[in-house]
Amino acid sequence: VYGLQSIFYFLHLVFPFINMKGWFGYRTPTISAERLQKHFDEAPWRRAFEPPEQEVDMIISSDCIEGKIPPNIEGTVFGNGVGRQRYGEHVYGHWFEGDGHVTSFCYKEGKVRVRNKFVDQRRYKENAAANKIVSRGPWTNVNGGVFGNAFRLSKTNPSNTSVIHHGGKLFALCEAGAPVEMGDDLSTIGERTFGDLVGSDGKACTFSAHYKIDPATGTVFNHGMVYGKDSSMSLFSWNKNLEMQKITTVPLEPNTIQFVHDSCFSKKYSTFFFDSFKADKKGLLSVLLGYKPLGYAFEEHIGEGTRVVVLNRENGTIVADMKIEDTHTYHFVTGVDRIGDDGEELLDVYFFRYMDRTGLEEFLRSVYTRTLPDAASATLWKYTFDVTHKKLM
Repeated sequence: VYGLQSIFYFLHLVFPFINMKGWFGYRTPTISAERLQKHFDEAPWRRAFEPPEQEVDMIISSDCIEGKIPPNIEGTVFGNGVGRQRYGEHVYGHWFEGDGHVTSFCYKEGKVRVRNKFVDQRRYKENAAANKIVSRGPWTNVNGGVFGNAFRLSKTNPSNTSVIHHGGKLFALCEAGAPVEMGDDLSTIGERTFGDLVGSDGKACTFSAHYKIDPATGTVFNHGMVYGKDSSMSLFSWNKNLEMQKITTVPLEPNTIQFVHDSCFSKKYSTFFFDSFKADKKGLLSVLLGYKPLGYAFEEHIGEGTRVVVLNRENGTIVADMKIEDTHTYHFVTGVDRIGDDGEELLDVYFFRYMDRTGLEEFLRSVYTRTLPDAASATLWKYTFDVTHKKLM
């Protein structure tokens, strides 16, 4: 592999004309200033994807506040999201790949202090310094065709999805890697790994951005993925002393990659949907050879159905493992355990369902230029599972 990588890198240098033209593979998406303005004029909401003009640390002036902040409200609200979707004309290949950007609102004595900073990870530093995309990502090839991307698998962690304040520390989260610790002033301290349990090296599990907190104990429950020949998903518990423990591991379909973005949390169970939107061996080979980025290797395998796994969240026992019709979701709302009329254990799962997953992904790959199709919008659903008899009612 290292020998082949060296050969491709040599060709990348020797044939700059071919590389600049982006032949033999996906190239970095671009958008001109004129075209960008045209799309802003068509739909002003697209400006929400533009990067903030500066990082600030300031007290909000009283004349900018409508009404009055109650003086007994004190504390800090933290938020995280995609702060930068493009560098000049270079655009990330998916909304989920943009640079993480954390904001805090600190309320004290009727005043509000606002701070915002980008998560200062390696990829952010490289791209910001060059003012263009120079690091291959999950949905974005760098320019250079296959010569510039072959065998250069993305291990970037944009840390752009959510935050958690746990055990007295602040972490920025993204399902692409380990938690990134940040100071109270939003300075980036660095990735926090947990031995061979959670990391960003491809061997340990990633750490989802959609954790769940047990309100009775304050323990965090979360899941992570390991991809490769023996792909798997693990369920973790994380106590207030920042001690992490693996509860169980669920084997997944080998030689494929599936995103498990969120889970459903109830008093007794953690429930996961593994849908048919995945990257198979053929798609992964094209990623390895540099032709396309990982995200473009995913396809909807209609008719394969969705695997539902219900776990006892305390001991990790698989309570039910079943196949249902094709069901696509990113986010769950909640889960409710109850007893049926005949004494059977029932689980109500509330979630947002997408009927057109492919249309949704096409929109997320081109947020500056596309409009979300009606069929790709989320609708609220409830599935009731008979856990005792392992079926969808």
